[in-house]
Amino acid sequence: MIEAIKDSKNGKAIGVFGKDKFPGEFMKSWNDCLNKEGLEKVDLSATVAYTLAVKEDGELNAMKKAATITSEVFNKFFKERVMEIVDADEKVRHSKLAESVEKAIEEKKYLAGADPSTVEMCYPPIIQSGGNYNLKFSVVSDKNHMHFGAITCAMGIRYKSYCSNIVRTLMVDPPQEMQEKYNFLLQIEEELLKEMKNGAKISDIYQNVMAFVKQAKPELVTKITKNLGFAMGIEFREGSLVINAKNQYRLKKGMMFSINLGFSAMDNKEGKTPEEKTYALFIGDTVQINEDGPASLITTVKKKIKNVGIFLKNEDEEEEDEVKDEAEDLLGRGGKANLLTERTRNEMTSEEKRRTHQRELAHQLNEEAKRRLTENRGEQQSQRARKSRDSYKNPSQMPKESDIRGMKIYIDKKYETVILPVFGIATPFHIATIKNISTSVEGDYTYLRINFYCPGSALGRNEGNLFPNPEATFVKEM
Repeated sequence: MIEAIKDSKNGKAIGVFGKDKFPGEFMKSWNDCLNKEGLEKVDLSATVAYTLAVKEDGELNAMKKAATITSEVFNKFFKERVMEIVDADEKVRHSKLAESVEKAIEEKKYLAGADPSTVEMCYPPIIQSGGNYNLKFSVVSDKNHMHFGAITCAMGIRYKSYCSNIVRTLMVDPPQEMQEKYNFLLQIEEELLKEMKNGAKISDIYQNVMAFVKQAKPELVTKITKNLGFAMGIEFREGSLVINAKNQYRLKKGMMFSINLGFSAMDNKEGKTPEEKTYALFIGDTVQINEDGPASLITTVKKKIKNVGIFLKNEDEEEEDEVKDEAEDLLGRGGKANLLTERTRNEMTSEEKRRTHQRELAHQLNEEAKRRLTENRGEQQSQRARKSRDSYKNPSQMPKESDIRGMKIYIDKKYETVILPVFGIATPFHIATIKNISTSVEGDYTYLRINFYCPGSALGRNEGNLFPNPEATFVKEM
């Protein structure tokens, strides 16, 4: 090896990965051998990272899939869980909530069809609230209880070793000022995406975004995160491709970045407790650099105020609203009132929409029941329930499972049928014909007893003793 190195080019310099240290006897003897030759060592990490930052199609697809899974877990699990906690006023620790997110990725329903064995976390989810915020990815969720103010959540999922990342801030009853600052943060992200074009120099992108902040809200320049993101791939954070003021590299089509920006140590003038007085806002997405035009978002979780704000109303306010509504009806609604109702109507959170829908459904059901009773439609209903329950219209619908051929009991969920071996023939019984099932263990044997509905048995149902063909021979039990 040493001979080959000396014969190559001038035989003076050797490329190394500076930060990579490998233990073991073999590596020690190799390093000693190298050092003896007095070769100049040049760190190639950044150059190689830059070369590998442009992803091939297969890699891009893996990262897009990772981003889809991250978005699904965030939307279907994390956001729903936070809403439940706020709704029920539960006391839950940040670390416990983070653990539950890690468990959720073992369940297929959140993984957008991916195999759970190909999915893992890039880092333990970071959940912060109640005045203690650190907008970095090296921190760990603490053991404090979640505080219902600004709740930042950062999580990243790997699919087949390729990373993705998302950061969102959920806000419970945010004051107007917090909403304005949050909307401004969204504007900065828009600006950043516009700047992230093929061929743009990273330091220029950073300077341009900072110039935008200075011009619009100079007081926030000191509050914004130190860098605005980094390149991502199999490495979660590529240290040589960070979006800051010094980076001279240029963006290329096919690179993937995790962009993250936030304001920390913000003062909430309306806050009464220490937890409420300080807040932070943090957003982040996985983005792809395109050939022309701005970078495109790969994480699709919505982040407008109406999507991340949880607005609660207490009972006093609701009563006040009702009184106001009555007063407005008497006075004839003014334009201002119209505007307000329009705004609150548009800013309903998904949870409120769900509740309203539930109320409407309940009302509908009650109306139905009332009408049915008044019209005495009960008889028709019971007639309808007495139809014969055939499991399969023809033999081809029977499942072709090996369990059935092997004369085992098989449950066909699709057709709500239990298939039992009767005299060596697989015989289907619809679940509507089964009255109850019991098991008893005697020594080494377990007996399964299945009782069926049949003429003469006490039917605890509204079917009476009416069977479609009562002259048939019935199986009473097996």
